[in-house]
Amino acid sequence: KVILPDDLAKKSVFMKNLHLAKKSVFMKNPHLAKKLVMSKLQNWSKLQNFAHDEIMQ
Repeated sequence: KVILPDDLAKKSVFMKNLHLAKKSVFMKNPHLAKKLVMSKLQNWSKLQNFAHDEIMQ
């Protein structure tokens, strides 16, 4: 996938505001923020397990 300048600009703004966004979400809804973080971690571990299984076969 080619990253277009517009995508790059959006990503740059997103990265700059990521900390603020996380803080904002956490302050507004800590339970939801925790859930989002946990689901991301679970998805990452599932991906790692899948990759490991693929390599072992």
